[in-house]
Amino acid sequence: MLGKKAIGWALPALLLIYGATFEQPAHAADISFCSVKSNFPHPSTHVNGTINAVGTISCDRKMVEIYLRTTLVKTTTGASWAGSVFNQFGVRSGNSNAATSCTQDPASFQTKTYYSITFPSPLTPSHQSGWLNSSIVSVVCGANRIAGLTSDDYQSPYNGDKQEINETSKEVVITASESVTPSTATNRTANGLREFN
Repeated sequence: MLGKKAIGWALPALLLIYGATFEQPAHAADISFCSVKSNFPHPSTHVNGTINAVGTISCDRKMVEIYLRTTLVKTTTGASWAGSVFNQFGVRSGNSNAATSCTQDPASFQTKTYYSITFPSPLTPSHQSGWLNSSIVSVVCGANRIAGLTSDDYQSPYNGDKQEINETSKEVVITASESVTPSTATNRTANGLREFN
């Protein structure tokens, strides 16, 4: 009967004879992500008498730079309203807002959000950008056009209830990862010892 010490020594020797491979664990990749949303146009519950479009970005860590620009488009006529520009360094999140008067309703609208993200080193690709468009939706301001109403008095015909704008949006997740080269690992076979990178 073999003792525990004999088995502990014999097993690696047998594996070595039959060409088994031993490798060090691979280096774990560092992955980062940002969620970009293009919220559906809606009657504003914060600024009475306006139709609002918001683009947002939220990342898992501080980015080197985040640039975000939102445009509200009246798809029935092609008219558009450029929104605020968010351009910050060393932040994790931001938003951009575009709006027009409720005198533009009833009509179909779309939020178009342009994003540009610079990820921190050594993540790649280090820079990513693109457009994210919301669905085209019909917007009717209804009672919101009446001056003097507060957001507490207003029930939006757009969604039947006062909801957070993040509940109705298009979203894309942008990722970057560390370019991984395996650390020096050792490949042991019956023919000898070989190192590779």
